[in-house]
Amino acid sequence: MNERPLNILLLSDASSVHTIRLNAELAKQNCLPTLASLEDGEVVDIVLKKRTPFKQLHYFLSVFQVASICNSIKPDLIYANYAAGYGFVAAAASIFFKVPIVLNIWGSDILVVPQKSFLHKQKVKFALRKSDLIFSDSKYLAEEAEKIHKKINYMVIPWGIEKEFLNLFQADKTFSTPFKIIVPRTHEKVYENFFIVKALHELIRNNKVVLTFPDFGSLAKSFKEKSRELVGDKIEFYKKMEREQFLEFFSNHDIYLSNASSDSSPVSLIESMALGLVPVCADIKGVREWMADGAGLKYEQNNKDALKNCIETIIAGGVSFEKMKKKNFDKVKELAVFENNIARQIKKMKILVGLKK
Repeated sequence: MNERPLNILLLSDASSVHTIRLNAELAKQNCLPTLASLEDGEVVDIVLKKRTPFKQLHYFLSVFQVASICNSIKPDLIYANYAAGYGFVAAAASIFFKVPIVLNIWGSDILVVPQKSFLHKQKVKFALRKSDLIFSDSKYLAEEAEKIHKKINYMVIPWGIEKEFLNLFQADKTFSTPFKIIVPRTHEKVYENFFIVKALHELIRNNKVVLTFPDFGSLAKSFKEKSRELVGDKIEFYKKMEREQFLEFFSNHDIYLSNASSDSSPVSLIESMALGLVPVCADIKGVREWMADGAGLKYEQNNKDALKNCIETIIAGGVSFEKMKKKNFDKVKELAVFENNIARQIKKMKILVGLKK
């Protein structure tokens, strides 16, 4: 006998590609997601009202509307993305409408936001405490969440990459000349993208490497100005694309590079491994679970010479990366196929609400 669909109130940023992916996959896998969001987007079902021009109050003031939505659609559970924002809303709304809460936590959510102020930390703690089930993309992140609230019921499930894009992997792909490096991290303080240009400026100017960055982020303008002063017009930029177009573009590079100062199993790192790029990352705790066992090259954070040496090692060609690429691909195929991992989430949620034993 077929199970009835799982009725989910999804609270998440409707403009985020991850929300769009999640919403679509839940629907494909016999769920009935209703997406409510303060942000507008093509897939949003209910745009939550912004009752004040003060952004920091938007979450607080949406609590009663979310409780009203619950009363109307009678969801089996609330699935909230990000503890400090929608997780807090779900936790507060559950006071007025009793419903299980599933919380999906992210790196900045647990690693950065609680450090902003006492109030920010208490919002995160409240969301963690009220959640019946927490999904984390890494064990490291879950352990950091436990430092904020000790007893949480969590399951480690990375986001991963859709099955259809695994065919972009090319086992026999050779490196480009010059080497093509992509840094798919937006221009924000946490990613410190200009450090990369400072570390590699000689290789850039000597046409040993071509670096490509997104053209968006709050620091994009200043990044472009400072980079132009250092290496002229040798930096390339890409605009936002549809997911299929972006991943094909991503796969046409040789090296994935991230200089994040805070991270938790970044989706872009897992995508790079699936697409056959050589990962190069600043050595921080959040990337070590996926960068273990020779999965790529790590360098000491804020050490320009260390980063330059990593890239020169790849350029020199003294090391073969074919086995590493295949091993990375196999690891993603086993542990981080998006559809499989959403299926794991759904199974756990059905057990939570009594639809499955």
